[in-house]
Amino acid sequence: MKQIDLSSMTKAELEKYALDTSRKLDEVSAELEYYRKMFRLSQAKRFGRKSEKSLIDDGQQECFFNEIEKEADLRLPEPKAEKACPVRKIKRKGKKDAFISALRKTDPVEYVLTEEEQLCPVCGHKLHEMTKRIHREVEIIPAKAVVREHIQYIYSCRNCEKNGTEATIIASPMTRSLLRGSILSPSLGAYVITRKYENRDPLDKISKDLKRYGVNISKATLSNWMILLTQNYLKAVYDRMYEKLLSYDIIQADETSLSVLRDKTREKSYMWMFRSGKGIPPIVLYHYADGSRAGYVPETFLKEYHGYLQTDGYQGYLSVNDDIIHVGCLAHARRYYADALEVLNDKGSPGALKIKEGIVWCDKLFLLDAKCHELSTEEERSEFRKTTMRKVFEGFFAWAEEESQKPLPKGLYLKALNYTINQRKPLMNTLLDERLEVSNNRSERAIKPFVMGRKNWLFCNTPRGAKSSAILYSIVVSAIENDLLPFEYLSYLLDQLRRIDLNDKEAIDSLMPYSEQLPDTCRRKENE
Repeated sequence: MKQIDLSSMTKAELEKYALDTSRKLDEVSAELEYYRKMFRLSQAKRFGRKSEKSLIDDGQQECFFNEIEKEADLRLPEPKAEKACPVRKIKRKGKKDAFISALRKTDPVEYVLTEEEQLCPVCGHKLHEMTKRIHREVEIIPAKAVVREHIQYIYSCRNCEKNGTEATIIASPMTRSLLRGSILSPSLGAYVITRKYENRDPLDKISKDLKRYGVNISKATLSNWMILLTQNYLKAVYDRMYEKLLSYDIIQADETSLSVLRDKTREKSYMWMFRSGKGIPPIVLYHYADGSRAGYVPETFLKEYHGYLQTDGYQGYLSVNDDIIHVGCLAHARRYYADALEVLNDKGSPGALKIKEGIVWCDKLFLLDAKCHELSTEEERSEFRKTTMRKVFEGFFAWAEEESQKPLPKGLYLKALNYTINQRKPLMNTLLDERLEVSNNRSERAIKPFVMGRKNWLFCNTPRGAKSSAILYSIVVSAIENDLLPFEYLSYLLDQLRRIDLNDKEAIDSLMPYSEQLPDTCRRKENE
């Protein structure tokens, strides 16, 4: 550090030096406090509660909107004290049966008396069956691997052979293998896909588990299978789902990061997710576009789309075509206020109360949105959004504008206010259609399986593998969203795909996760 000789300075120079030093100290202190808050926020997100619902209680929410004055009616008589009567808890019947009703029954074990035992010990006459007492147990049958041989019989004509003419040879029709010369079956392919993309297991663990069943398959082979199944069969399903998604008029989107080890062009890559909105047959598509997060990715993916696009405030989504109406996400606005509150030590300070007021505005809009969707007719829902919800939204934005002009807001609180103000138009667009939601949480829930899986297997090896993972995740998550059993559905899907012409769109449509033509064995039963 450079030494400064204060003794040689004049009084004016000393005053200027003291003022500059004080200003720099304030800047350093403010920066230090900012990083302390960021550290507390990162710790809270990593180790703290995952839900933001408990940040403020209902009583605080009511006080901000004068619920006491609004609901009070002084004309009502004072209620009389009544003796509390204990309410007897009624035992629910059939609860155990409800838990196991979706399970498939196996052969029962029957306990009967022999002919000799069916004689009355008193009079010696034959006993008759009076009733049955049934006790149910749930048994677990461990997985096992078996070899199924496909034997194709080939026939020739002996008479032609005897007469010296060209022999006629006819082979019986046979279902083709999924992969030529491979031992891979539809059920084995479905097993590996669901283990990796539903259970989020790394391929190394799947390989070791298969070895316990006597199936010695390397991690590299499993990886090759996933890529080949995607290229040869499942991409056709993905492409058809993509066409269907673009025919909808509500799409929600999100993106998340991942590491691709052998992609030398970038340190951090991104996986995009596009899905259908509420009340539409669920389609969830993951999209890997060379790992980029640039605006050209949604612009290209949604090039032929016309409708609503609901996202967070990321600027990359603004590159889409002019026929797309951008819809905002209130949950992201609320999260900014929640983060600003999380880093404060004193949750009861005046600054904290102001931040809580922003959270309450958001929560009131969420409650109104839920109430709107409960209304019975489209006309009622549209009118509710145009009047009641619009009034509250305008109050929220007016409050944010007023707060941002005050000297108090700074740091994360000011960031939350600015986000609210900048997102005014996209958030107000949620009122344009009664089917729209005020949050993009549906897409965040859809991308969560990928985020959780990323924590387990951390990365993809190559861009090719990332693209295959995007397609496989799309099919698995779409199956789950349509209340299908992923393993059963994928087993059926792979078996059917090897039997049909993949250019036959009608045949492909009958196999979609949302198709009504799927067998009941693929569907999740109630309580399952």
